[in-house]
Amino acid sequence: MIKSIDNIGKIYNKNIITGNYIIEVALDKYIDAFNDLDYCSYQKRDMNPKLMYFLENSVQDISNKYGIDICFYMFKENKDKKYEDNIKVGIKTYYYFLFNEHVKEVKDTYKRVVIYCLSSFFILLIQMFLGTIIKSTVLFNTIVECLNIGGWVFLWEALTLIFINRKSLMYNDQNYKRLMESTIYFRYI
Repeated sequence: MIKSIDNIGKIYNKNIITGNYIIEVALDKYIDAFNDLDYCSYQKRDMNPKLMYFLENSVQDISNKYGIDICFYMFKENKDKKYEDNIKVGIKTYYYFLFNEHVKEVKDTYKRVVIYCLSSFFILLIQMFLGTIIKSTVLFNTIVECLNIGGWVFLWEALTLIFINRKSLMYNDQNYKRLMESTIYFRYI
């Protein structure tokens, strides 16, 4: 749900220089940004599910016309430039991966739409052709009606993919792209 601009200003600070809204995250340790159960290197490690959920919900609050900054707050004694870079690369890589996976999913959806439309067309064409050339019997009428129903089901599935599922896929793509392109920085208290 997109909030009004007045409410966004109450929830998120705005970067005066860039005009981006700032998503502020407090971390005790650098490792808190990543999944505890994933033992890969930091560049390949999954994000902490709670952090991922927080970032994705925060991005949904902020209108698409504004950019996103992610500011991590940490204690001064924990400052380590190497870990900062690992978190920046890890987050960008994570959302780059999700963005590319969703792009593939959208392409697969369009392929399925074409296949379903062609299947519907050919099944309905066969149904009409059989209806005109074969003598009417109970078995034949049942087969023709099954083809008719099957053709319309394929067409309905194609329309569902186009008009219902596509919007949610495209919305996720926009959010992942915004997170992938966000400016990430650290402040120490």
